[in-house]
Amino acid sequence: MSTSAVDPLADLLSEDGAGTGDEVSAAERGRYMSRLASLNLERISAEPAALAAEYQAVQDQIEEFAFAHYRPFVDTARCAETIRGQLSSMHEQLSGVAAALPELASSTAAFQEGAKGTIARRNVVSNALSHHAQLAEILEIPKLMDTLVRTEAFEEALELANYVARLRARHPEARVIGGIAADVEGSCDVMCAMLLRLLRGEVQLPDCLRFVSYIRRLRRFEESELRWHFLACRDCWFERRNQWTAASEPAGDGGRGPGEGADAEEAYERLMRLADNLRLHGFGIITQYRAIFADDGGRAQDAGWEGGGGLLYSWAMEKLSTLLAALSALLPKISSGARLSSLLSQVMYAGAALGRAGVDFRPLLPALFEPALLGVFGKKLDRAADMFRCAPPFAHLVLCPRATAQYGPRAVRRSTAGSGSASVPAAAPAALPLPPRAPPSRWRRSSSCRRLRSC
Repeated sequence: MSTSAVDPLADLLSEDGAGTGDEVSAAERGRYMSRLASLNLERISAEPAALAAEYQAVQDQIEEFAFAHYRPFVDTARCAETIRGQLSSMHEQLSGVAAALPELASSTAAFQEGAKGTIARRNVVSNALSHHAQLAEILEIPKLMDTLVRTEAFEEALELANYVARLRARHPEARVIGGIAADVEGSCDVMCAMLLRLLRGEVQLPDCLRFVSYIRRLRRFEESELRWHFLACRDCWFERRNQWTAASEPAGDGGRGPGEGADAEEAYERLMRLADNLRLHGFGIITQYRAIFADDGGRAQDAGWEGGGGLLYSWAMEKLSTLLAALSALLPKISSGARLSSLLSQVMYAGAALGRAGVDFRPLLPALFEPALLGVFGKKLDRAADMFRCAPPFAHLVLCPRATAQYGPRAVRRSTAGSGSASVPAAAPAALPLPPRAPPSRWRRSSSCRRLRSC
């Protein structure tokens, strides 16, 4: 049978036997197919049974051989497994060694560089040991600066700060010098806070000049900021001086007028303290500010009392507004003419003192004191009229309604409320009925007359 006739049969048998797992070479398959094609129909029909018998015989032989020689097979499998594991481990170790070789090379190079650095540091340490005394002095600068600041040796502290600044400019790359400079800057900040705290206390002009010069040398503020901080510190001290409680004043009536209570006394003492502090300390603060900031820029900045500009002008106007507001609120509580007179004199003294600094507020006082004085005058008139009416020798007299309406205290108060100011009448009414003439002895013995005379 020709090969062309055998090939389709081989392909068909291959498709039918696909998936059996038997791997047969093409030559053996061709020989087998040639032999199969040469067989007759009976031999071909018996071929599967013959192949199965042959396959079973081969399987029996394999099993007998394996049973007879099972130990070598087991040892061979174990040996192969062990060799396979060792080869795998060796491969992994060789891969690790190969991967670690670049790192080993870089570590070796780094070690060489580190050795160079160690040698350089050793040289530096040797050099530092040879200059130990000078280095110890430099390292003690922060502690010395802190001690100078705490003991208020500001001049020496500023000289030390300037030395550190020059040292930092000479060695900008030195980290130790940078750390020392940072510590000194912190001490300078503390010194600046201490100077501002001292300005919040009671200091005289020479001390103010000295403290402000120190702050300027510290270069923490611009000139405008320094002016603001100075006024803020002095204002803090001024407000502490203005603080007042009733317990801080000495006990006693203190010249309290008849019918006055604790509120009137407290209002009087409060206003006296405000006026006295403004006269003494307000004038002192203005003088200190002008003496310290007496340059052209300060005059240009703070000039203009009339124009309403400048930091000092704003501060002075605020303090005057506080005093005038206190006068407007507390003057109605004072019902003693003597106290009003004393208070007016004190406030006028304060206005005269501030007038020398260009802050004269005395023209504003009459509008505040006139209503209070007229109120006291009206109360005194009412009290005199009541006592005059109650006196036994004059009990039968009645005030003329027309005169009372025209010149009495209530008319004065009505005119004050209507026009904002009042004037005392030029002459009292002349047509009043007189009492009958009493004996001189009885007149002298009358207690009501004594009360009237005391009015």
